[in-house]
Amino acid sequence: MQPMTFQQPPPEANPRQALRLLSINPDDYPSCQKFWGDSFINMPEDVPFLNAAVLEELAGYFGMSAELLSSLKTLASKVNAIPALKVYAWHLYYRLVMPSVSFGCSHGGFNDWPLPTAVLGDEADALPVLSAIGVILDAREKYRKDKYSENIIKDTLGVFFSGFETSFRELGHPRFYFTAYSWLRLYLTARLVEIGRFNYKLSDVNPFGVALRNRRDGRKLLLTRAGLKYNRRGFVLQENDPWADGGWEAVLNETEDAFIGTPIHPAGYALNTTVKCPKAEWDVIAQQGDILMDMHIPAGGGMTLEKALDSFRRTDTFFSERYPNKFRRIFICHSWIFNTQFEERLPQSNVAKLMRQCYLFPAPSTGKDGMFFLFGEKLDDLSALPRDTSYRRLMLECLESGEHLRLGGMLLFAEDLEHFGTDFYRRSFKID
Repeated sequence: MQPMTFQQPPPEANPRQALRLLSINPDDYPSCQKFWGDSFINMPEDVPFLNAAVLEELAGYFGMSAELLSSLKTLASKVNAIPALKVYAWHLYYRLVMPSVSFGCSHGGFNDWPLPTAVLGDEADALPVLSAIGVILDAREKYRKDKYSENIIKDTLGVFFSGFETSFRELGHPRFYFTAYSWLRLYLTARLVEIGRFNYKLSDVNPFGVALRNRRDGRKLLLTRAGLKYNRRGFVLQENDPWADGGWEAVLNETEDAFIGTPIHPAGYALNTTVKCPKAEWDVIAQQGDILMDMHIPAGGGMTLEKALDSFRRTDTFFSERYPNKFRRIFICHSWIFNTQFEERLPQSNVAKLMRQCYLFPAPSTGKDGMFFLFGEKLDDLSALPRDTSYRRLMLECLESGEHLRLGGMLLFAEDLEHFGTDFYRRSFKID
């Protein structure tokens, strides 16, 4: 009787062995090892996003430069040649696209994963680019299944390749941060569309309290959420806030015949007073749980009022035709871009001009909001960061002067687009 032989799986089937082959200490990175076996078993021999022909097709579809395409093909060839690296790239892709093992849009899902610098050197931060391309391939099929036009698909997903091109020009290779990797989940489910200058999704998001419309003259009024603590300048209190003294706590109560609460000025700060809005005079037009048109601002310049208005009008029409009577025709954005410090210090910028057309509101923030988007992940030494744009200089000057950066939010009601460009909300604002 012949002795039994046992099949020996390759070392990259085991996450600890695979990481060691990439000169990564597995004890330091337990998170990335989860569901490795599930991922490995389901990896095809020919991984699509590592296939040169697939990359060439995408280059034609999205208008990728020949230089970027060549860089991606060279990197894919390197990854294919190292089994442990190939599995790692696949695992990064698999962990996002498979609902049973995905962390969804949580940043915590990927921002503690290691880069294989010992194997790829300075190009290590390009590895997530290839995995992201795998997600983009799946996302394109989902958008097509949901019957989006090819133009919308190209515009929506093409934003990633624009970012890859930018980093390629700066570094000589494309880069994609693990911190931003989970954002791809929105595209994988075809939730986000790019229409003109901005991206949008329908979402039940409400970081303020309640929005009211006056029945007599149509003016709008926001009341902030109850319990939010504000500093003396009317911005949400931050840790170690330099303007903490003189702050207060917001109130919001609904009675049978009125809303009583802390009002928000359209310029983006709360007022240290309480107003009573009788229901006989004010209608609720947005409240907790309502579905709004949630806006995201992709990287790039040229954010003129003309482009903004074109995007808003087209988006209102697009969603109204696709999802009639299923959402409030109100745009909302909650972002570091709507930091009122930008309007104060760069009043003639495109961002400041857009802010004056919206109803702004303050929001909780960390004090360093937006730094990642303009400077990346290495923020320890402010003096070493570049100051080559007005926004970079502004943000660094704020921090070095002892101020904190802020998040902000905006609302724009589709019924008021006819007033766009006239500072409508600030002109019409008053408290009875």
